[in-house]
Amino acid sequence: MFPTIAAGLAGIVVFCGVLFVLLARAKKRGEFSDPMPQTNRRREPRLPVTSDFDLYWQDVDASHKSARAKGIEISEHGASVRCTKPIERNSVIQIRGCQIQLETKATVKYCTKRGLSYIIGLELETQVLSQLRSASMRA
Repeated sequence: MFPTIAAGLAGIVVFCGVLFVLLARAKKRGEFSDPMPQTNRRREPRLPVTSDFDLYWQDVDASHKSARAKGIEISEHGASVRCTKPIERNSVIQIRGCQIQLETKATVKYCTKRGLSYIIGLELETQVLSQLRSASMRA
């Protein structure tokens, strides 16, 4: 029985090795690309933002949490930030700009780990860019 198992495992190893070599050669020659190209599904253009943001939310255990996040991009109804703490998807948070005049509620649409931090996508409750424009006109 052992020789049968060993032969079967050896066959699998050889098959995987051949498959790996064939895929590496095909990729090197550019015979195939990504299976599905990424498309931009955003409704609004996003602008880069360098401001820090203070985030406040209530965790699933009802404890109050807060974190400082770095802005990445912002649009009329959305933003993405980089944060050291994860925030549960569909959480409603309070977001406050540190270098820009912004304070609104937002819903977490995604939270993806990248290295030592998390990229958090937010759907903002209020129209942000118009709020920022009017604040800059007053200044």
